[in-house]
Amino acid sequence: MAINVIEQEVKRKLKRIDPDNITHRVYECPVCGNGEVHVENSVFYGKCGSCDATVFDFEPLSYQMDFLMSDATYVLLIGGFGSGKTTIACFDDVYHALTVPNARILITAPTLQQMKAAILPELNKFTPPWFLVGGRPKGNPPIYRFTNGSEIYIYASDDEQKMRSLNLTRFHIEEGSGVDKSIFDQLQARLRNRAAVIYDEKGREIGSKFKGVISTNPEDSWIKDDFLLKSSKLHGSPSVDVDVYKPLMHNERVPLFESFISASFDNYKLPKGTIERISAGKSEKWKRKYLWSYLDAREGLVYDFTDHYVEPFDIPRSWVRIGGYDPGISDPTAALIGAINPETNVIYFYKEYYVRDRAVTEHGQALRPFIDGYSWRNPLAADPSVNKRSQETGVPYRTYFKQQTGITLMPVNNDILVGIDKVRDYLHNNKIKIFNNLLEFKREGSLYAFPTPEDTKNFKNTNNKPYDKDNHLMDALRYAIMPLPENPSAFTAISRQQDLYESNVYTANKLSGKGVTYGFRRGG
Repeated sequence: MAINVIEQEVKRKLKRIDPDNITHRVYECPVCGNGEVHVENSVFYGKCGSCDATVFDFEPLSYQMDFLMSDATYVLLIGGFGSGKTTIACFDDVYHALTVPNARILITAPTLQQMKAAILPELNKFTPPWFLVGGRPKGNPPIYRFTNGSEIYIYASDDEQKMRSLNLTRFHIEEGSGVDKSIFDQLQARLRNRAAVIYDEKGREIGSKFKGVISTNPEDSWIKDDFLLKSSKLHGSPSVDVDVYKPLMHNERVPLFESFISASFDNYKLPKGTIERISAGKSEKWKRKYLWSYLDAREGLVYDFTDHYVEPFDIPRSWVRIGGYDPGISDPTAALIGAINPETNVIYFYKEYYVRDRAVTEHGQALRPFIDGYSWRNPLAADPSVNKRSQETGVPYRTYFKQQTGITLMPVNNDILVGIDKVRDYLHNNKIKIFNNLLEFKREGSLYAFPTPEDTKNFKNTNNKPYDKDNHLMDALRYAIMPLPENPSAFTAISRQQDLYESNVYTANKLSGKGVTYGFRRGG
């Protein structure tokens, strides 16, 4: 049986015949103009009694329509409670099944019970039973088999074995924050069913309808770090200001990723009083996250830089410099450079360096202009791992680094919790300011967090240290502060040998530069 679907683009607006009927909706058929289309209140479809045309009367909200019009391959729907993200995702699932013959669609969530409670009722609102082979599916898990050859599979995300055998045109991950990123990675590899390929009249490929959709509540997870902040475009419902995410975005975006952020307040179709009932007794922080759908502040942040970002300005060359360096091989290499106001003894961090897969000589070429010709309170502070010797040459990294770049690295104490406390003390005493154009620093600062109580409970992180990610410039900051006095009020731009003793600076050399001789704890 051919599927006769009246699409959203139908030019003649549906004309309702019985606007006062509260049990169902009746329209004049937009196809034949003679018959009537009856739509029950529990669904969004009906069939003309004269010509058998199927009509959908679902009217997306403006921000839902933005999602439907997107041609991005991978789309994130992240929204507050009741914002309509699941509804629009399921509508688009069915639309895909009806308009792409022989489509293969997977919908998955953390548990099958979640699928049955959240997904099946929404799917059924948009799926006319006369388009299904054998009517509504009754299996466990259910499979929707359409008369045009399309199929929708419903699997729990922990059933990886079944997913590996799929050949898909589309997937939909529901409650994505509770699904492991490996599932998303795996499903990306399954989008290869040629039913989604578009051909011209000569049989040449001219496009495709492949699609991957993630729908989720606002939660801190890989969804934020690996999709939202890497998206090529951010779209917001009317109440959402997407500009709050600009300082957090990755420098390298993924062209195929787009994210749609929606607030609960923008769904005017919610029953009256819904927002009040949802938010009763909740904190403003909870409301900002779960109603306004903002993820710009993470739970358990290590540092609060809110009052420490400042507008950039021209720093006098005479100001003494300090800095930190975090070497990386597979991870990024990061450096942070600051200058000390001699009148206030406030450190202004003004330069960040954050790169991947670069040679040591390239690091030197990039950093030397910010080191040469300036007075430094102490050498560029670094992770003590720079003292480790190469297994091949036996030469320590810092020695090799000095040979290749001419820059001296000073290993410092790498006790993470001690260092964090010291940075917090300097922040509390208003001794640290950061230029607000250090975008990578701002991104890391908004993500660098301690484990949540749930993670600690589940033994994901039991040492009470921050997550070992989004921390490269955060580590560079800690290294830069470690050689300074324990008491922030005693801090000045002038280096004292005692500071280095107190800070457990580990090195075996004496260094000279710009008339300053540095004293060190070990060696002579």
